[in-house]
Amino acid sequence: MANQTLFRGPLVNAGSLLNATTQGEVVTPFDGPLISYQGQSIPDVRQPPLAKDTLIPGAVPVSYASPLFITYDGIPQAIASNQISTNAVFTVATLRNLNTTTGSSSLADNSQQITYGLPIIPQGTTQVVNVQAIDFGFATGTTTANSSTVVVTDTRFFAVGQWLAIGGVGNAASNTALITRVTSVANVTTIQISPVAGTGRARAPIGLAAFFGQGLTPEANVYVPAVVPASVSQYVPAGLAAVFDARYGAGRNLSLNAGTNAIITVSGYDVYGNALTESITANGTSAWGVKAFKYIRSILTTQDGSVGSVGLGETFGFAWRSDSWGLVRAGMSNKATVGTTTGYTSAIVGPSTATTGDVRGTIQISTGSLVTGIFGAPGVNGTSRLTIAQHVSPSQIIYSNPLSYTALFGTAQA
Repeated sequence: MANQTLFRGPLVNAGSLLNATTQGEVVTPFDGPLISYQGQSIPDVRQPPLAKDTLIPGAVPVSYASPLFITYDGIPQAIASNQISTNAVFTVATLRNLNTTTGSSSLADNSQQITYGLPIIPQGTTQVVNVQAIDFGFATGTTTANSSTVVVTDTRFFAVGQWLAIGGVGNAASNTALITRVTSVANVTTIQISPVAGTGRARAPIGLAAFFGQGLTPEANVYVPAVVPASVSQYVPAGLAAVFDARYGAGRNLSLNAGTNAIITVSGYDVYGNALTESITANGTSAWGVKAFKYIRSILTTQDGSVGSVGLGETFGFAWRSDSWGLVRAGMSNKATVGTTTGYTSAIVGPSTATTGDVRGTIQISTGSLVTGIFGAPGVNGTSRLTIAQHVSPSQIIYSNPLSYTALFGTAQA
């Protein structure tokens, strides 16, 4: 009966507040947020008594407490024409070499970077794939070869036992990421890690490694053996929940800079690890892709042209399906929050193909692609923090369930 789940209340989710001391020894990995299926609603107070004993759907009028989801929050890297693949001849049926250099020490502290040799486990698979990541990292740190010390700008988001992926320091060649764990937080700017860095690097991008695996926690104890993560994660552990991390939330479009005869097919993954493919045709100057890639696996030349390169655009994808600009909020630390539809493209309707738009929609930030973006120029400059938020409508969540979730996450990638 419906009233079996009903009580007078109030409901309190107190977590470690129930018994934690100032030393915090009873704060456990299971402390975390309430997980509530299909959100929360506020009953219409004009309709008492509550129809608590009925089994008829829709018996209680309510107002939906629509959430505001943060889809992206970080310092994205500035646009460039050759960040993905540098100048080379386009040759038919040939895979282009992806850049193996991770970021640049000249970038701003805590800015996100191109990161090569990053391990991910694509959605629906169990195999690790090494990829080139776009806008990777929630922080930056300076490493020293064969040392456990990492100097960061702020240790507040680091904790003992936390698994990390540090780009470009996995080996002496600086072309693979290091999966490592925080062994101590020495002070406000220094952490210790194990395994140690394979090379020294200034402002290396630091992201989260997958915290889940064979056990609920990776730390070794008498009940659970140590589990070493094999890939990065776009989720933050919070009790039983794995919370989507907005610092990983936005994919980017790509640019093709070549003669008019060049066509490439880009294969990669979105922010959730779903495989996607896009075909981009050169137009003599710069041709811009319309899909939001988070990870690049390969770029195949399907029609040749002149010497050219593949770079980044300034169009960002959404983490949830976007059907209306009115439900989007965007701001940068060097610009005011905007309220114009310039540069906004809603999610596609219908099947995804190699030439259709993004399945969740995109938002262009600054000048340089097909149109002038919402912030004009300069927009993405490698130093300013960008935040993109989405109000999610009631219908998107209500019509999303394990049997059909396109209302919230868009049609399947292709």
